Amino acid sequence: MLEKIAARHNKRLAQIVLRWAVQKGVGPMPSSIQTNHIKANLDIQDFHFSECEMSVIDGLGEWYQPRDIGLTEGPLNPNPHTRSASAMVV
Repeated sequence: MLEKIAARHNKRLAQIVLRWAVQKGVGPMPSSIQTNHIKANLDIQDFHFSECEMSVIDGLGEWYQPRDIGLTEGPLNPNPHTRSASAMVV
């Protein structure tokens, strides 16, 4: 689902996640040493999610993990080897 929203806005998945956090009132703190990623992380002010898009993203659940942004373990995926397939939203 995030992939479709990213395509609609012509943005990368990481930018979608950052923009969602900003619209939720959270100050995300992305980090990178790669210049192109730093620029992309800052390039989230030129689009805005509709209420419908925000609802869709909000409803994805804690097990949703976009493959493109490199999350392998953490709050969205506490233990990738023990989660059940039915808990994943894809």
